[in-house]
Amino acid sequence: MEENSIPEGIDSIKDLWNKLPTIMKILVVIGDLAGLGFLIYYFAF
Repeated sequence: MEENSIPEGIDSIKDLWNKLPTIMKILVVIGDLAGLGFLIYYFAF
């Protein structure tokens, strides 16, 4: 029973992601890339 809880959690995250509007998805991706770029810049220079 415990093994089934992990795929259910992933499915719920997928369902939540699929419910988001396309604009929100784009903003989330841009935000992640901006944060990652900032960290790389911060630690590289």
